[in-house]
Parts: sequence; structure tokens; C-alpha cells
Amino acid sequence: MWVTKHDDLVNPQVKTLTDVAGFGHLLIFTHTKNNYHLVTALMERWRTKTHTFHLPLDEATMTLENVGL
Repeated sequence: MWVTKHDDLVNPQVKTLTDVAGFGHLLIFTHTKNNYHLVTALMERWRTKTHTFHLPLDEATMTLENVGL
């Protein structure tokens, strides 16, 4: 089975600049499976005015640390 990575699709000059900037590791990802039910549930609970998720127990907000993890 042939797997195409993002690394294979990027211009070599762009790849070099991406590596120098410290983001080259992001090009090694191939494909991720999305849980569409989870994404839909979170979208229904997102409040744009406060930028938080309103969950049954409490509010939750996303931080840069959460995104990084």
C-alpha cells in the first residue's frame, strides 16, 4: 500500500524553510482519522461570544497548551 506523506507533496525550497523555522516535523504526518461525532458534539456546545465550550458540568476553554498537546 502506497502512503503519501505531506512531505512528498511540498516543494523542496518550502520544505527547507519549514525545517529552518522549526516546523518540519509537521510534514511527517500522513493521515488522521477524525471522530465526526465528537467534533459535531463539540461544535454544538461552542459559544462564539465567550470562546468556550458549554458542557453539562461546567465551561471549558481551549488554551495554546491544549492545542499543542
